[in-house]
Amino acid sequence: ASVSADYLQYTVAQPLPAADLAGRDAELVVQYNWDIGRDQIQSSAGGLIRTTSPCGAVGHPNMTPTVGQLAFLEHAPEFIDQPTEWHLDRSTGRLTYQSSPGVDPNTQQFIAPKLQRLMVVTGTRSTPVRNLIFRGVTFQHTNWNLPSFGFDGTQASHY
Repeated sequence: ASVSADYLQYTVAQPLPAADLAGRDAELVVQYNWDIGRDQIQSSAGGLIRTTSPCGAVGHPNMTPTVGQLAFLEHAPEFIDQPTEWHLDRSTGRLTYQSSPGVDPNTQQFIAPKLQRLMVVTGTRSTPVRNLIFRGVTFQHTNWNLPSFGFDGTQASHY
């Protein structure tokens, strides 16, 4: 991808498969040396993508978007072109999945979490939570929604 001076505009080598990815839950993902940046697509046409915020730590030499940076797009059914790739339309619940050759997708289990938290335990200084014991409980499968300002997680998961 190449980047414009405002760090909100990206040019990709191939034309995009959809007329406009805006408002379709699609994301631009940019990989850096110690970082990964994700952002929602504000508009797209041809090979030009505009995001809602800079995708990366602008100003940091190893985490600022630059020409040739490894980047890809996610979360649009038009991108499914290889086995095991999938897309979930969150508004309709429709799952689009390309199975591996010889694998019947009707025999597979698909999990689409909706909750961001499975349990919340809250205490205060005056009424702290005490003596909790959990046995035989498994917590798994939560969702994570991309914040409107994107995600720029740097080294050691600093966000």
